[in-house]
Amino acid sequence: MNFKLWSELNPKAKKELKPDFGFRNWNSLTEDEKYKIWKYLEIHFFNNKIKIGQKNNNYKFYSDGSEEAKKDGILFSIILLNRNYKAKNYAKNYLEDATLNSACHDFYDIFMKQDEHVVMELLSLYCKFLFLREQKKTISKSKDETKEIIKINCKIIDGDILINFLEI
Repeated sequence: MNFKLWSELNPKAKKELKPDFGFRNWNSLTEDEKYKIWKYLEIHFFNNKIKIGQKNNNYKFYSDGSEEAKKDGILFSIILLNRNYKAKNYAKNYLEDATLNSACHDFYDIFMKQDEHVVMELLSLYCKFLFLREQKKTISKSKDETKEIIKINCKIIDGDILINFLEI
């Protein structure tokens, strides 16, 4: 015998329990909806057992072996966002106080309050860092190969900054 849940028997109940929001523009989401999305994603950025969004917070990272990549990814994305879009100065805290804590605060603040294009640019910079970091692991480095050659091999546009994060 197969036991069925109420929502499996009643389509109206299923619609109520799991509404279909469809594809929506980031800018049309409420702050609460953005916060819910953040809660699902924050494990990829921070330890979610701490309060996020407070300027003087010490941001924690899970010790799952990827905490350094998470820290560096946040710094990389904030530094490049500020460098590439100086006129807008999206990461104001980091500009005034160039610390990991300020970068984390700005990362969260941008995610919650900025326009869709800014948020997607921030997330794509973060993903670009993770992608390039993984790509770097696959590059074999011979004795004669220099940092300059590795930069060229990686085809890193922002190699001067990335090279420091990847510790080549």
